[in-house]
Amino acid sequence: MSSSRAPNSVSGSLAGVSPAEVAAGLRHLPGLVFLDSSTADEPGQPGRVRYSIVTALPERTVTGNIGADEGVLREALCAMVPSARAGVDVGAPAAGLYGCVGYDGDFVFGEYRSLLVFDHLAQRWSVSGDGDILGLVRWDAGSAPEWKSPGPRLEFETQMGQEDFVRRVRAAQEYIAAGDIYQVNLSRKFVAGGCRSVDPFGFYRKLREISPAPFSAYLDLGDRKVLSTSPEPVSYTHLTLPTKIV
Repeated sequence: MSSSRAPNSVSGSLAGVSPAEVAAGLRHLPGLVFLDSSTADEPGQPGRVRYSIVTALPERTVTGNIGADEGVLREALCAMVPSARAGVDVGAPAAGLYGCVGYDGDFVFGEYRSLLVFDHLAQRWSVSGDGDILGLVRWDAGSAPEWKSPGPRLEFETQMGQEDFVRRVRAAQEYIAAGDIYQVNLSRKFVAGGCRSVDPFGFYRKLREISPAPFSAYLDLGDRKVLSTSPEPVSYTHLTLPTKIV
């Protein structure tokens, strides 16, 4: 959830530096958000997935449950609108709330007022919003940071066996054939022990190498870390600020 206004170009200071390298340069800060269009530079992709976003150090964190506290999210977003300054909507993200909503409805969102935005179509970096997020990068611009190993191999297990999962798939097919539903997303939860010994960002780097996707993401939300490689967006909310030509 974000507001939009024209960003300020910083292409010279980050020339030749990839979004993944910039994210690594901010990983020492709490609340790292990396919305990663990791396939955007492949042939035929720019324009469909145009931007990658990197930010960190939220001013505050908003938590709750979407069923009972949706108003809290709306109030937090509306409170940020004046700081984003009214301007022409160029379609680029700016200050906003970045986080996630879990399957149980619990949400965690950080309030970010400054973003580093890479335009894959124009091959250009910009600073969007207020603040000096660029000044927080901990390595010299243009030099790639050293990647940290993700750590030991994780062994994932699930409490739902293969037979039970197949039974549910067949039941879903029967519901579809009967016309009761037209789509269902079935999934199994996999759990691995020893996760505290794993570097989450290093693990995400390995994940994006193995399974790059147009809507990938790494979110450091305190006790919760989100590592995602998604082929499509689930939802999109956009707020255009009012503008006045004088």
